[in-house]
Amino acid sequence: MKKLLLASALALTTSVAVADPIYIDIGADFGGNDDFAVDTNTTGWLDQLTLIYQSNSTVIDLDDSFDLSDGDSITTNGGFIDGDVSTLETNIITGFNPVETLFGGPSDNGYGGDWGITFQITDLIGTIEGGANQYLSYTSGAISFFYFQAGMTATTDFIELFTIDVTGSGQTASGSYVQGELGNYGTEDVNGVVAGNVFNTAFGGFKEYSESDNLPSVYAYIDYNTEDPVAELLGFNQDQHAILGINGQHDGSIAFNVPEPTSLAILGLGLLGFAASSRKKSA
Repeated sequence: MKKLLLASALALTTSVAVADPIYIDIGADFGGNDDFAVDTNTTGWLDQLTLIYQSNSTVIDLDDSFDLSDGDSITTNGGFIDGDVSTLETNIITGFNPVETLFGGPSDNGYGGDWGITFQITDLIGTIEGGANQYLSYTSGAISFFYFQAGMTATTDFIELFTIDVTGSGQTASGSYVQGELGNYGTEDVNGVVAGNVFNTAFGGFKEYSESDNLPSVYAYIDYNTEDPVAELLGFNQDQHAILGINGQHDGSIAFNVPEPTSLAILGLGLLGFAASSRKKSA
């Protein structure tokens, strides 16, 4: 189940779906119900991960309005703070959708008790856009995700899973979002599972799936809401434009867009396997 399908067959045809189901394999059984994806070391099938985080942003007030205006540049950082385990309380994946319930729902394999997932937001760079309906338009930056487990007492013990390289953002009726391509997959082990393959589709781990030469990469979509941002004047830059600092608290969710091989590609796999078997027998 975890083995990536043959790249030669996948090259035939692919398609990309939105919010594709995934599961998380942490290589250990921390409990939960019977509704697991593969075995008791995995969660069940999940559509989204919910999250909360804190951010701090620096805005360059290019029109000298001492307020946020279209065209002002912004740089945002956030997530857990290196060296401070207590920051996990406000910068963490809070749970999964669908949720595990007493009478059903996919297993969470003990999530939130024995293990968790956190993240850091590094140098999201963009501008203020939208006029009266302002939003933050980010064009670059990184969001790195980490696994941690009970007993880890330092953030240096956290195991990196992957990084989202942000390529764009925008605004919808339900809130803001950022999106990007996954990369920089972790190579350490999480209870015997390669960190880059802790997250999985039906066709393979994220790392092995994305690193195939014949498939597009995995993409992520993070939607978020901001609660009561607080702004303050930090000073002025060398061009005498005001530098504004904004701290915010956020909640939201993350979903993954995963390139899926079509039935034609899967059929191609079967035909290739049949042909190989026939050649062996005839030999």
